[in-house]
Amino acid sequence: MNALHRTDFNAGMEIMRTGFNLNKFGSATKKTGQGDYFKYHARGIFLSEDWGANPKELPPHPWDHRDRGVYIFGAVNLQKPLTLNTQMEGVFYQKWLSDKYGGKTKATLTTALQQEGYDGIFVQDAGEVTVFRPDSFIIDKNKTAESFEAYQAWKSSA
Repeated sequence: MNALHRTDFNAGMEIMRTGFNLNKFGSATKKTGQGDYFKYHARGIFLSEDWGANPKELPPHPWDHRDRGVYIFGAVNLQKPLTLNTQMEGVFYQKWLSDKYGGKTKATLTTALQQEGYDGIFVQDAGEVTVFRPDSFIIDKNKTAESFEAYQAWKSSA
């Protein structure tokens, strides 16, 4: 499946230089104050299904309304994702999943899921994907470069 990761330009540049850092909590999540909301997340790379995003149309910046963000485009390669919906038994899927695994979160939840053979999570009604290993998301460098070039052009005209 084609997917994308939305981020700010500087974080995107770091990802393109060094790859995704699974030990880094998303900068947008921290800066927007949503850390508590995502405390149940498994550790991984958080992506959205790409339903035809144009790399030249910049997304909103994750936390600064005066700026724009960038997309990192790629393809998800999961063999056995855990497929869920946003609401599971009336509970938001992240909390439901943590409760199902005895309150585990982040890396301990990811480890428990991997021990059962899962290599990611697919939230089908939201088009959200979490991959547990960076090599499960193959970055499309050409399409991603278009997003970065569009950002630089936008920034120089601002």
